[in-house]
Amino acid sequence: MSSSGVTERVHRLQGPGGRCLLVALDHGLPAGPLPGIEDPARFLRALRGAPVTGLIANPGLVRRLPREVLPSKGLVVHLSAGTVLGADPTSKVLAARPEDAADLGADAVSVQVHFGSDHEDVMLASAGRVADDARALGLPVLVMAYPMGREGAPPESAVVAHAARAAAEIGASLVQVPFPADPEAFATVPRGCPAPVLLAGGPRVASEEPFLRALEAVIEGGAAGVSLGRNLFQHPDPAAFARRIADVIGSAVTRAAVEA
Repeated sequence: MSSSGVTERVHRLQGPGGRCLLVALDHGLPAGPLPGIEDPARFLRALRGAPVTGLIANPGLVRRLPREVLPSKGLVVHLSAGTVLGADPTSKVLAARPEDAADLGADAVSVQVHFGSDHEDVMLASAGRVADDARALGLPVLVMAYPMGREGAPPESAVVAHAARAAAEIGASLVQVPFPADPEAFATVPRGCPAPVLLAGGPRVASEEPFLRALEAVIEGGAAGVSLGRNLFQHPDPAAFARRIADVIGSAVTRAAVEA
């Protein structure tokens, strides 16, 4: 299939202003039934009507979810696997193929690479194969490019920028990175990456306002959107919080356009 098929499906993941607000529901495989996703269908029903643009989920979960809770567009099937029960939780292998995702009606596939891991080379090779196979099917590839921070600290912007660029160079249509240590310096990441860059929502935040301010800064710095897991499925009112996030993204996009 031509690259126009990939481009069209990328657009299916985007909302107003070309920005994404994805729901990450792929945590059950690596971390188990976390609070908030013991019953994924119930969570997705609570999110109905929220301005989300897509859903990331593992193939086994997609097969078992009721059809009515799956998005009509914006389904991203995650192909990487690894668990916190293993000797190295940062090591990911491919547990499914792009063909499997296509059979599930996916609009895109995602894979995970932990840069700096002892198994970085294997994950890079797997991501490259997925990029080639998915392109032939007209499926965009979201590469979750996670550099290893020092002692659990958020990675610096220069390290995030390197991981993002590497992911784009192996064929990512979209790149997802963690929040950098300095949100104000985030602009260096999309500036050096030819693929749109999304932010991972990270651990559940204790206070929403600092998170929203940081999100606003990175959107103004050129981020193409955000992918949220715990900060949505562990929120007491996920639909309301999704609306707040969509408002922040929309206002930041408008301001960035005016200032350009």
